[in-house]
Amino acid sequence: NLLILDEITNSISISMQLKLIDALKSYQGKIIFVSHDKNLVDEIATKIYEIKNHQLIERRLYETN
Repeated sequence: NLLILDEITNSISISMQLKLIDALKSYQGKIIFVSHDKNLVDEIATKIYEIKNHQLIERRLYETN
């Protein structure tokens, strides 16, 4: 099973964001998501990839540029 999600926390309340995070944590499949929401990334991500100059680059979870 695979979920592909794009900016899923943009238009929902904080209480709904927390419920969504709990649901995603219990999801048994793989999740690919795009987000600028640091809390969501911190809670859900196990790997982070950046697309830069047409290349896919794996980043450390807390790496900053």
